[in-house]
Amino acid sequence: MPKKLILIVEDNEDTRFVFSAILNYDGYRIVEACNGALGFERALEHHPDLVITDIDMPVMDGFAAARRMRGDERTCAIPILVITGNDFTLAEQAEADSLFDGCFSKPMQPSRVLAEVQRMIGPPGG
Repeated sequence: MPKKLILIVEDNEDTRFVFSAILNYDGYRIVEACNGALGFERALEHHPDLVITDIDMPVMDGFAAARRMRGDERTCAIPILVITGNDFTLAEQAEADSLFDGCFSKPMQPSRVLAEVQRMIGPPGG
């Protein structure tokens, strides 16, 4: 059985590297994107088991990318975990609740991300 694939959508290269390294070390396959527009394209191309996304990014933010994924039958069922340094307004929180399957605030321990990934999609091999 192929290892599960996670798409990390994050504009900060260091953050992408840390999460990619930890999840890859645990056995997950990783695809990366540096903004929401590329993230949506990669989701269509690779059909990941999970998307981990930031909110504040150039070109297309995490909310817009999640709306596109939820609105497309090819990506609408992919779980989305958001990791952000932003505080949501009440309106944003309501939208976040409808778009995202989980939410963490930055900074956070990478081990918590790994635990949440395992809770959401299970171990890397099945």
